[in-house]
Amino acid sequence: MTTPVLPPLAETYLADLDRALANADPRERAETVAAIRERIVDELSQAGGSPDDDAVSAILGRLGSVDTIAATASPASEADAPEAAGTRGGMTSAGVADATAASAPRSKVGWLVGAGALVVAALALFLWSPWSSDTGDVNNGTAVVASPEASPAGGESQPEETQAGDAQTEGNQAQDAESTEGAGTVPAGTDPAAAAALAAIAAGDGEVISIDPENGDVWSVLVRTSDGNGVERYVNAATGEIVRERPEPLPAEAVAGTPAVSANKAIDIVLEARPGAVVRELDLGTDRGTVVWEILVQDSTPTEFYVDATTGTILKEEVAD
Repeated sequence: MTTPVLPPLAETYLADLDRALANADPRERAETVAAIRERIVDELSQAGGSPDDDAVSAILGRLGSVDTIAATASPASEADAPEAAGTRGGMTSAGVADATAASAPRSKVGWLVGAGALVVAALALFLWSPWSSDTGDVNNGTAVVASPEASPAGGESQPEETQAGDAQTEGNQAQDAESTEGAGTVPAGTDPAAAAALAAIAAGDGEVISIDPENGDVWSVLVRTSDGNGVERYVNAATGEIVRERPEPLPAEAVAGTPAVSANKAIDIVLEARPGAVVRELDLGTDRGTVVWEILVQDSTPTEFYVDATTGTILKEEVAD
């Protein structure tokens, strides 16, 4: 796809933004610049004709300053950050890599030797312990030694191996809970796009502005938060998990607020009119002066519906290219 040539003011804005993101994560830097460029192209196409400098400046003003956008970006990792004159601590980056590679085998061997010594010492301690013959046990080839201290309640003491197993189980449960934190509740049978929207809202406050497929079950959902900012949340529609999120400019139709008819309500209206179809995209736009939800659905034929974002009326539908 050919990158459209923008007015000089817009190209200068994008160049300044790219420089302001110099210390950001490289992938996020490229995605942010590309997203801003796409938003400018959309705004210019809606303006129609050849907009003058005042019109371009108004569009850039709605996007905000490049410093404000760059301040929300994630910093680059140490591996991605540029080194001063290609050196670190007096050694070139190539020298650092060579030194790391050379030391890795020695570190691994030393670790294995140390671990082996600990195993031998532990085995010897068990075999020569004065109470091993009374309290020792063998379970599937593993020695289990009961603690010589009684439990606080005065009952039998619990074997140390069992205590360790319980602690490991609790740790795994805590880790599983952490990995699913922020996942939204996705009702069974929900349209994937609608499920992604529900999960994106469940992860935080806000209203859905657009939904687009990304990769497999992952969808990108643009949300307008209660403080009027835009955030793009990448959602696994199958699990409700938020994969990641980043700041994203809002379209002109959502800057002042959200429409009376929500995105999910508009999806329900379209799917009621086209049973069995699946939503592929949703965007908030303007058609002949009316703010509309543009919803692309797929069944036997891809069709784009235009739903009045104020009344919920389907204004038109047309076969998509």
